[in-house]
Amino acid sequence: MARSTSSARSKKTPSVTSSVTPQTQTEASPRTASEQEVVLVGGMPAGGKTSLTRALVEKGYERLNRDTVGGKVDDLLPRLGELLTAGKSVVLDNLYATAESRAGAVKVARQHQVPIRFVLMNTSLEEAQFNACLRMMERCGKVLHPEEHKQAQYREDPNLFPVAVLYKYRKEFEPPSLSEGFSAVESVAFVRRFPSEWKNKAVIFDFDGTLRTHEGKEKYPVKPSEVRAMKARGAQIKRLQAEGYLLLGASNQSGIAKGTLTAAAAEACFDETLRQLDVTFKEVRYCPHKVPPISCYCRKPGPGMGVELIVKYQLDPRQCIYVGDLGTDASFAARCGFQFVDHNEFFRG
Repeated sequence: MARSTSSARSKKTPSVTSSVTPQTQTEASPRTASEQEVVLVGGMPAGGKTSLTRALVEKGYERLNRDTVGGKVDDLLPRLGELLTAGKSVVLDNLYATAESRAGAVKVARQHQVPIRFVLMNTSLEEAQFNACLRMMERCGKVLHPEEHKQAQYREDPNLFPVAVLYKYRKEFEPPSLSEGFSAVESVAFVRRFPSEWKNKAVIFDFDGTLRTHEGKEKYPVKPSEVRAMKARGAQIKRLQAEGYLLLGASNQSGIAKGTLTAAAAEACFDETLRQLDVTFKEVRYCPHKVPPISCYCRKPGPGMGVELIVKYQLDPRQCIYVGDLGTDASFAARCGFQFVDHNEFFRG
């Protein structure tokens, strides 16, 4: 059985293909060649703005983006003025969460008497979390832990941001309106597509309260002798394996961060659980972090562990089931695109 925290890797991670890049149900409609305009594309970090922007660039719009040239958003404004003077239509994509962040581009466009519209990529925080994890898998081969975001090789990449960035955007977001000077405000829906080769199916299990109980003073086992597996559930798990399902695990183990449990002990307890069930899992992943605050992508209901399993095993989430006992398990499944089944219902009869 392979065991890992949400960031460890021993094998090369399959590359996330371009079809994983978030797609949109509709594109931002371009104007005709004679109708010069400015388009601001805004929305949640990792919300799919690049895909929408790319469609406009392919139709002749000039793109200005802070991540590609550095500096602040307002540092793009002189170049915006130059392009408008040259008669170009321009698309700028960034967060543009507040009216203040959008005001500079509106001012330049109006000075040049060019209409400016806002296109909001309407992506939920949960979908953006999933996208951010996919990016990390593609670029790093793992979902980064909080301490890794601080390392030099990661912290300079604007696409590898900590989860707090998403919550900051949600807190600061001010819906764009025509009163800011936009000629139009549009909202574009988000839809996800996975590579066609991701066809495998799996059943992913929570452990505590789903596959085992325990003895001891903590809310989880801290040594193998405390593990009490729900042995009757082993037979059904074996049947799933015979039907072609991969058997995987995803578990929060906050005791590691709290100091009441070591990583080695957590893994030994997973081993003992499966030994008592008389089953073999392909892999068990666990998050060692605690809350509050929310600092990682991997603690359920965050999708980090699910994304790692999806990419590594080329899973089709629509064919995958997550079995757990808590509301956070149900939310985790929803964020990953898995079907959630409560453990009592799953093992009934």
